Amino acid sequence: KAKEVIVKGGSAGGLAVFLHLDHIRKVLPSSIEVKGLADAGFFLDTPDWEGVSRWTPTYQRVSAMQGVATDEGCEAYFE
Repeated sequence: KAKEVIVKGGSAGGLAVFLHLDHIRKVLPSSIEVKGLADAGFFLDTPDWEGVSRWTPTYQRVSAMQGVATDEGCEAYFE
């Protein structure tokens, strides 16, 4: 029987660690310690060489999928 689960991913796999670690924690018994290591899984939402922010739609879809709530003051600051 497992006593500890370590979830690790690099690049896109690191992003998956960020996105799914809470769910993994929730579905496993509380007796199991869950840890995550996201290696380079954070993608900055900056314009590419054509001046287009291509990550914005991706972040919006992921946020909608997860039901992420945002702070209106924070949103206004960054718009």
